Amino acid sequence: MGFKGHAGNEIDFVEPVWSNTRILDARQVTVGDYKGGFVGDGHFDQLSKVSDPFKTALKAIIVRAGAEVDAIECIFHAVDDGEQRSGRAGGLGGTEYVFTLGKNERIVSIVGRASARIDSLQFITNTGRQSNVYGGPGGEPFVLKPPFKGTDGSSDANMSLLCFQGRAAPTLNYGNAITIHGLAPVWAPDPPVSFSLSIDHFSEEDLLRTAQGTPEIAHQSSKEVKNTTLDNTTSNINFSMQTTKSTSVTLSESSRSRIGGKYTYSVKCNGEVGVPLIAKGGFEVSASVEVAGEHEWGSTMTDGQTITKDFTETYADSVTVRPGMKMTATVTLYKVVAKDVKWTGKMTVTYAWGGTQTFDVDGTFDSISCTKQHINLNTVPL
Repeated sequence: MGFKGHAGNEIDFVEPVWSNTRILDARQVTVGDYKGGFVGDGHFDQLSKVSDPFKTALKAIIVRAGAEVDAIECIFHAVDDGEQRSGRAGGLGGTEYVFTLGKNERIVSIVGRASARIDSLQFITNTGRQSNVYGGPGGEPFVLKPPFKGTDGSSDANMSLLCFQGRAAPTLNYGNAITIHGLAPVWAPDPPVSFSLSIDHFSEEDLLRTAQGTPEIAHQSSKEVKNTTLDNTTSNINFSMQTTKSTSVTLSESSRSRIGGKYTYSVKCNGEVGVPLIAKGGFEVSASVEVAGEHEWGSTMTDGQTITKDFTETYADSVTVRPGMKMTATVTLYKVVAKDVKWTGKMTVTYAWGGTQTFDVDGTFDSISCTKQHINLNTVPL
């Protein structure tokens, strides 16, 4: 949005001013308002110690304080990497205090006082719990809160405090001891831990387009049964063929932005068996889009990646052959291709601290399958 700072004959300090009205991508973080002074060059950035803000949550804050705030350090928990620490910003003066967050607890407000330095800090969580006031009564009061509370941003699962950026420098009043001269909160969305996609609708236009033309024969096998007796003969016909199936489900870019990127998710198609059957007629005339049961294409998918599964297609039947006749049973497996079939659905994201959020999503579905089976029985005289 712009910059703020101070200058004499030259610019001594400048920092960005972030707009709190922008729509956030789910991977983004927001730096809040800066409080305090601008003396010294001891800038610190605790965000640089975070490997992935979207998979990291704050677990504890260590504050050293006396009459003012001397130092601050953040302890994080990363979904993939476990505990991480920001390192201490500031000096060793004052008394050390530790404010530890409980399960599903997040800091959603910071109350403090500041002038040329940070005089005091107090943290308030989403449960209403308050830390002690760390520091003294000097300076002017301030309150800092995250820009979104789960209504305006695409990262809808309430933003909370992740860490700080700021300035730590020697303080003349305290014998040049290093204290916190200024800081700004870094707000981030809760990290997600699981994704569940429910596909509600496939584009009928795309399915009809896919179903046009003559399908390709993938496998074909025949067996003969001859009856040289004077009575009807019953015979069992059994076929077993190895087949493959390749499937991919891809999210649109706008959907990826809502949930925070590419992920592996559990997936299901609403309806009796998933992708609807389009062509009801003979396979020799018109192909049909495959009916995809979850047992065939798995219960989890990775956005944009193709999963190929090998399995055995079987057929068994009992047929009657009349005297002096030969019956030929032919089983044909057709390759059915569904390409760029648009779908819409909902993605439910579960976050590390217990919250869930459901997003409207869309994308495309591709599938190449050899699972459409056609049986032909032909009887001729011997």
